[in-house]
Amino acid sequence: MRAKLPSGQGTWPAIWMLPSDWVYGGWAASGEIDIMEAVNLKAKSDETGAIGEPESRIHGTLHFGKKWPDNAHVGQGVKLPNGANPADDYHTYAIEWEEGEIRWYVDNYHYATQTHEGWYSQYEKDGMLVNAESEAPFNQKFHLLLNLAVGGNWAAKANEGGIDESIFPQTFSIDSVKVYRCTVDRWKGKGCAARSDDAVLVAGVKPPAILAVDDAYADGPLLDIYSDSLNKSLAFESYNPVDTVKYSEVDEASRGKVIKVSKSSGAGNIYFRAPLTDLSHWLESGQLIFDIKVEEQASNAKLLVKLDSGWPHTSDVEVPLPAEGEWKEVRLNIKDILAGGNSHAAGKKADIAAISNLLVFEPSDKMTFKLDNIRFEKK
Repeated sequence: MRAKLPSGQGTWPAIWMLPSDWVYGGWAASGEIDIMEAVNLKAKSDETGAIGEPESRIHGTLHFGKKWPDNAHVGQGVKLPNGANPADDYHTYAIEWEEGEIRWYVDNYHYATQTHEGWYSQYEKDGMLVNAESEAPFNQKFHLLLNLAVGGNWAAKANEGGIDESIFPQTFSIDSVKVYRCTVDRWKGKGCAARSDDAVLVAGVKPPAILAVDDAYADGPLLDIYSDSLNKSLAFESYNPVDTVKYSEVDEASRGKVIKVSKSSGAGNIYFRAPLTDLSHWLESGQLIFDIKVEEQASNAKLLVKLDSGWPHTSDVEVPLPAEGEWKEVRLNIKDILAGGNSHAAGKKADIAAISNLLVFEPSDKMTFKLDNIRFEKK
């Protein structure tokens, strides 16, 4: 596609692809290929190392995994050479897609590659969750979409935040859209690659363990969520649209293994994925208890903890943070978390009888912190 992109806070142009037959079920188990996306061009950038400069990044991304909200996505951002902004002139955006590999280009410059070793599809077959073959979901027919969104979960939360109504009208100018097929191998696409050694090989995501559907792990009166290791009925996940969130298990003196989380800017969180869980019996006297140590934080940063039934059905409260460098035990009543509702979407809250992500930890701004001894207890 050759195009000139719109600019301003709240704009979100994209050329992307969706599956035509949805072989592996609902989004994003059957996949999504984002050939080019850009948000808020020329607004003040929130990129680490370029804060306040005019936003100029474009992004290429894959969405895959399981149906929402348990999907995954991985991508790569890039800037055009010589400080060019995609909103100032026409540029060509492309992918090359062959069996087991997808590559992203801007103006014939190969900047990113993803392979089937970094994507997956998990879908329901005969009532059971199963892993699809290794090239899935990007082994089926897809079709093209071109659109200009305004606001949304990415554009409105990135850069300067919200939508700047003064910048409209805006235009997404599209000169041409072309599709070619490799003459060497028309079906697998191999033999026509244009590769660069400078391109980023995106690490991708390994398929998570398929969780048991039984929610008996949460019966109580004690639910050990993390103590040296994560409860085997749960799995680590993150919402990380612009690659600003990192998490890992690290050694901590006198504590053993703890969870370390860092976020640089923009939208993002970590969470513990769970089988669909009924927590109703925790409401009367249940508490969430955990130890936290903040190592670094922006002056205005807050930390939310959430119960999640799938966006926008979440409930959150702000975590009281200790002084930097000190471990502190935090106790929060389950009923207080639920009553908090969704601070980002008024009138919505989690369904306590249908929790899909047991806990979400979401910093509002730059923050590095550690978590330990995470558990539910009944008073």
